[in-house]
Amino acid sequence: MLLSVCRAAAAYPVSDPIRKDTWKRIGTVEERMVNFGIVPAQVFAEREDGPIGRGEFVHYLVVALGKGEEASQRQGLPSFIDVAPGSGYSGAVAWAKERGLVEGDDAGLFQPERDLTRLEALEIAARAVEFEPRGDSFPDSILVPAVAGGVIPDETAQGIRSDGHEPATFRDALWLLDRFLYFVVVPSLGSTVYQHVYSPAAPTLELLSPEEGETILFRDPFVAKIQVAAPHLLPAVLRVEFDLLAEEFPIIVEGMSSRLSSHPSHGGGKERTVDVFVRDLAGRASAPVRRTYRLEWPVIRTSEEAVDFGEQPVGTASPIHTVRVTNEGPVRALVWGEVAFGKFELHHQSCSSDHDLLPEESCEIDLRFVPDRPGPHHDWLDIRVDRAIHLIPLEGVGVASGGEGGRNGSGGEGGGNGSGGEGGRNGSGGEGGGAGVGAGGEGGSPAEDGPVGMRWPDSSCSGCALGGPASEGLWLLLSLALLAMRRRARARR
Repeated sequence: MLLSVCRAAAAYPVSDPIRKDTWKRIGTVEERMVNFGIVPAQVFAEREDGPIGRGEFVHYLVVALGKGEEASQRQGLPSFIDVAPGSGYSGAVAWAKERGLVEGDDAGLFQPERDLTRLEALEIAARAVEFEPRGDSFPDSILVPAVAGGVIPDETAQGIRSDGHEPATFRDALWLLDRFLYFVVVPSLGSTVYQHVYSPAAPTLELLSPEEGETILFRDPFVAKIQVAAPHLLPAVLRVEFDLLAEEFPIIVEGMSSRLSSHPSHGGGKERTVDVFVRDLAGRASAPVRRTYRLEWPVIRTSEEAVDFGEQPVGTASPIHTVRVTNEGPVRALVWGEVAFGKFELHHQSCSSDHDLLPEESCEIDLRFVPDRPGPHHDWLDIRVDRAIHLIPLEGVGVASGGEGGRNGSGGEGGGNGSGGEGGRNGSGGEGGGAGVGAGGEGGSPAEDGPVGMRWPDSSCSGCALGGPASEGLWLLLSLALLAMRRRARARR
């Protein structure tokens, strides 16, 4: 099956170079292999979990080294006795043999159709980048310095030690190859293979903003256009330096304009000077671009420093209270409001995080109080101004409907119209105590709170309110009658 696959892709065509103006990410193994034209996308998708032959792997290695065209000129030349001159990988194997990247066995056989093992992929990839082995026995002679240099993770090295003689999958083999081409600096090149082949020149930088002397808001980004004189820009960093500080931003796309939303943020009105440049993995840096600018912060004023809604019956909504927010600073601001804990309602607002509040413009935040229980309520209105927060305390008291007074003629703290409870003595109505059914007694004068003579009930008092002086006399008569009945019962015994 492997032989038929190899013959089906006999030519192993090298993809056309990717144009400089394509904006494709090159951050993963598959993306690099496909975007750099090393492996066709369809082949990678179809073969990802399948095996890979030794001859096929050498072909992809030579293409990745940028020697695909040179190797194609050796197509048909003899290399090993078991490498057919007409095979798609014969030129690559001949080129690799001339440079000592591959060797045959004692019988002079290369076995190009045999499945590649992980150990073989490791050894061939290390030779291709002139990796300096240590004095340990293979594979530790490669694995130990590769792990120490961050080329291969330790868990991958442990797996190769335990099952490295097993056939490698298509993805595993190209992953090992990619790690060495991507991370290892080749001594004779002074850079990684990818840097040398696909991005041989240092990047150039054009800073689009801010302009010299411009006043900008602290959240305004630097916009930088990065270019390279090569088909690809490999992962690099855009570095912004100011005073003794610096910030770096990873760049893993080519021909890009990078919007940087995080950069030096200092007090309003302070003049800043920055140097911006791009540095790639090989340490090559663009010429720095210097800008001097002024950094400003927005300044806002609110119509209220605190909002007290007062008393509001539970379960009902208070009238709308509007807080006006005005931008008094020299630059635009993003302003929007939020209620911190949700005990008050943000009914509506014209302040929005979707667009800026320009200098001298205002927006409004409408609030209302809807208490869900009796008692005091406390909350905060958070007014967000870009990265800052302005807090306005909110207060209100929920009250139960109908008050604490009595019902159906029984007064609480005091009755109305001289009726009900203790309040009947001074004749003044209490809080919520209503008049009883009937007259309910006369009561004393409002200025006195002394004892009042007991008034006996008469026939005109129908339905007197319980709790007044008349009712006290009635209960006394009933008590005396009950006591007399008990005494008679005891005498009969």
